[in-house]
Amino acid sequence: MPAGAGGPILPPGGAGTIPSQLPGGTCSYKVLDICSMAMKEIGALDPAETPTGPEANDVLTKLNRILDARNTEGRYIYAINFNTYVTIANLQPHTIGPTGNFVVNQRPVKILDASIILQPGGATAVRSPIRVHNGKQGAEWWSAKRAFAVQGVLITDVYYEEDWPNGSLFFWTVPNNAETVELETWSGLGQLQLNSSFCMPQGWMDDIVYTLAVNICPMFGKEASPTLVTLARDANRRVQGLNTAAPFIATADAGTPRRIRPYFNYKTGLSR
Repeated sequence: MPAGAGGPILPPGGAGTIPSQLPGGTCSYKVLDICSMAMKEIGALDPAETPTGPEANDVLTKLNRILDARNTEGRYIYAINFNTYVTIANLQPHTIGPTGNFVVNQRPVKILDASIILQPGGATAVRSPIRVHNGKQGAEWWSAKRAFAVQGVLITDVYYEEDWPNGSLFFWTVPNNAETVELETWSGLGQLQLNSSFCMPQGWMDDIVYTLAVNICPMFGKEASPTLVTLARDANRRVQGLNTAAPFIATADAGTPRRIRPYFNYKTGLSR
């Protein structure tokens, strides 16, 4: 059709065609893209620019600091790991970490639960619970254990000492055989590089981009706008909401029946 004769004007590449170079979602972005998005949110980067050199590294450092801090809070832990390890006979303590007897990328912040697996590897495998002692109370429990070196065939307790870079597991009784032990731990957030793929669960991209944007404002001599703070807070709440259990509420006053209210109308204040 001759120019100026009318008719539809099609976008480059034909109607409905999406350029293949556009990112498709989480796991298709690099960490450099995340840093770039955060900088653009605060106007520290032109929409057509890509951060390079010291600026990119500084923003990456701030991102890794955010991830490192979140490893200490259960509200940001999106998965629980159940991993099994084999004990070494007559060894006390066992270490867990990058160079420990039990090898993991990062030593656990704490041990949530533990079991010894009886008859492992088959249909008759059974978990025998191990009482876990963490933190200051755990240390007090261990220090009060007089016969701390007793060896046995069944582990009943473990004290976890949060050493670094490897944590220390003090089993009691001390296993005198190779036993299969299952530990329940948080899935930690690893440290990233600029060329790493940003691959996190649903909701995390907005949370990280907006949180990072707010945190790098002082670095660029800027103040976070109320809109940006609200976006970061809302994205943060969505992530935390997936990992925060609602408290169980029941009546406990003297003379009041302890029962769960099956229905309540918040408009009228009446139950059925």
